[in-house]
Amino acid sequence: MPERDENAEIESARRYAGLLLKFRLRSVHELDERLRRKNYSRPVIARVLSALRDADVLNDRRFARMWAAERFRNAGRGSKAVRYELQRKGIDRALIDEALAGFDEAAEMSAAQQAARKKTAQTADDSPARRKAAVAAYLRRRGFSTTVIRKITGAGFFDEEP
Repeated sequence: MPERDENAEIESARRYAGLLLKFRLRSVHELDERLRRKNYSRPVIARVLSALRDADVLNDRRFARMWAAERFRNAGRGSKAVRYELQRKGIDRALIDEALAGFDEAAEMSAAQQAARKKTAQTADDSPARRKAAVAAYLRRRGFSTTVIRKITGAGFFDEEP
């Protein structure tokens, strides 16, 4: 009887993990946390995560690359912010470095310019000095490096009409 209960729990945890993975890729750490919140036992969680890794459904390297690409391209995040987000998702430092290696300063500059244009449009009625300060603060909060922020705010960006 106890084996049957464990098999039922494993199946339930597997279905729940599958549901979560339908929405987006997840890190091993994220999925582990979500399964723990549902009060699945540690041995059941370990078996489900192991099976998902063995089937290559759960892969931290692929997750880190996808997350970094999405956050640079669509969320207007800088490398510092992406690094922090991946660390919070339990990704190993070496995998984070590998994922971020695919994005050079030009990619970060492009993302920063896009974010700066958005903020500049929101502050169109402000003086150039106030817009510049607002954009610099916005980019800093979005995780862009000081070097990138200086290039954006000092490159005649504010000489253009928003």
